[in-house]
Amino acid sequence: LSYFAHIPYTPMTAIAEFVDNSLMSYLINDTKLHKIHSSAWKLRIGIYITKSKIQIIDNAAGINRKDCDRAFKAGAAPDEKNKGLSEFGMGMKTAALWFSKSFEVQSTALGEKVERIVKFDLDRALDEGVAKYKPKIQTASANQHGTTVILNKLRREHAAKTKKQIKEYLSSMYRHFIKKNRIEIRVDNEKLEYQMPPILNAPFFHEVGVAKSNRKIKWFKKFSFSYANKTAYGFAGIFDEGNIGFAKTKYAGFNLFRFDRLIQGVGENKGYRPSEIFGNPQSHSYQRIFGEIHLNGQPVSHI
Repeated sequence: LSYFAHIPYTPMTAIAEFVDNSLMSYLINDTKLHKIHSSAWKLRIGIYITKSKIQIIDNAAGINRKDCDRAFKAGAAPDEKNKGLSEFGMGMKTAALWFSKSFEVQSTALGEKVERIVKFDLDRALDEGVAKYKPKIQTASANQHGTTVILNKLRREHAAKTKKQIKEYLSSMYRHFIKKNRIEIRVDNEKLEYQMPPILNAPFFHEVGVAKSNRKIKWFKKFSFSYANKTAYGFAGIFDEGNIGFAKTKYAGFNLFRFDRLIQGVGENKGYRPSEIFGNPQSHSYQRIFGEIHLNGQPVSHI
């Protein structure tokens, strides 16, 4: 548990672990949640960051009695049928202890009339050898559900720049869920949205300064292909560098996705750029081609 502080997270990737847990809770219980509420109901996640603590609050299905022991045991993976975005059972524990030395989880599971509260303090666990924690249980209404995680004794301060990066990271990472109106994420009450870079609409120049014709082309193309009994799909495009308000390299390269969740491609020079397509870093291709590749059948190469 002490080692979790040294895992190579960033504030953005650590926060994303909590969002993954909330999202998986929603996806597994999608039908039940909409039946209780309405077709217009959506998952809402609020992230609040101060100098003294971080709170992550959701209205997902909560942690039920069956999953409670597993949820607080490091390395205990979810059931095979419920893995999805939480394949290794590491997210909440590792991210919480990376951020802080003390955390509290308050959760009410869908269909259970109780709220469970677990408080964990790393210093106490190490000093006193505490290996088991019994949750505090109190009554809750039948249709109450959701989870609140409170991180105390923060190891790191998070400046305005870090908050900005977290917003940018999360809006890009969960862009497809946001676009489909399945999820709403707020950071310090700011609702996150994703804007795709503008697509170039211009003639084909077969030589520098010489257009093949005056007909304008929208430089955007969808694709799909098979490899090793798997299928990948997505799109490629050229962004209009005359109509952007960000650094050229910020959105260049392919964003890689699994199960609609981005796994590579957020931030300056983070896009996937195979040299066969993008050439060298000084080329126009390297700086202006962008796109998405969805790899749903591809196992991860590392945790």
